[in-house]
Amino acid sequence: MLQAQSSHAQIIGLANAGNDTITALKQGAEFGIQQNGQKTVGLLMQVTEIHSLGLKASKDLQFVEVFYWDQNDETREFSKRFWKEYGQPPTQVQAGTYSAAMHYLKSVKAAGAKDAKSSWRRRKSCRSTIS
Repeated sequence: MLQAQSSHAQIIGLANAGNDTITALKQGAEFGIQQNGQKTVGLLMQVTEIHSLGLKASKDLQFVEVFYWDQNDETREFSKRFWKEYGQPPTQVQAGTYSAAMHYLKSVKAAGAKDAKSSWRRRKSCRSTIS
């Protein structure tokens, strides 16, 4: 993080994940990276990691997310069910896994088939959703 800070880059992209990202962001906060006008962007982060950072380390943080629980009516409806069951919003991995499983199950039902090959072919013509 010190090397990235000394580069004077406007944006520092963190191409790591999990605890490595959390550690880097906490170090960045300690070194005052955001106070010096540089932005830190997490390229692979989960919403649960943001919560674990605390306010100081996550202040002005930007991150890339393929699923956001409050993005539209469909994601809100799914997230409401998930939140009720697990007490927190789903991560992009959880939402993606659920969506893939539901997509497969819908294609099996639509194919009306008992064999994997015809279900797999049918999967390509089914719309993938989160609900």
